[in-house]
Amino acid sequence: GKRVAVNVAMFHHAPYDGMGGRKLPLGDKIPLEARIVSICDAFDGLIIGRPRRRAVSAQNALKELFRCGGRDFDPRLIELFVEMMRALIREHADLVAFLSQGGERIQYFAAQRLLRRSPGGRVQ
Repeated sequence: GKRVAVNVAMFHHAPYDGMGGRKLPLGDKIPLEARIVSICDAFDGLIIGRPRRRAVSAQNALKELFRCGGRDFDPRLIELFVEMMRALIREHADLVAFLSQGGERIQYFAAQRLLRRSPGGRVQ
C-alpha cells in the first residue's frame, strides 16, 4: 500500500552499511521493500545502462552486485537475488529480452520457494 511506496521512495538508495553521510536507517532497519527495490534498481541500471554508463552482461552485473553485498545491499537478499537470476539466465539465454517482455512472466512462486528454502525460512 501507501506505506510500502513511501518506504521504497525514501529508502531504496540507503546504503546497507550506512556509509555516505546521510542520516538514513542502516542494515535491517532499512525497510525490506526498499532493500529489495535497491537491488532490482541497481541490476536494471547495470544491464540496461545509464546515460553515462555502458550496459554490462547479466553475469557481470550479478558479479558486481555480489561484490557490493554488505556494503550497498543486504548480503542475504543479494544471495537470493543472484541465485534466482542465475536460474532465469539458465532458462532464458537473452535475459534482458525476457525481462523486457514484462515482469509478470517472472516466476513469483519460484521466488517464494527460494525464500522458504533460505536459512531460517525468511528474510526480514
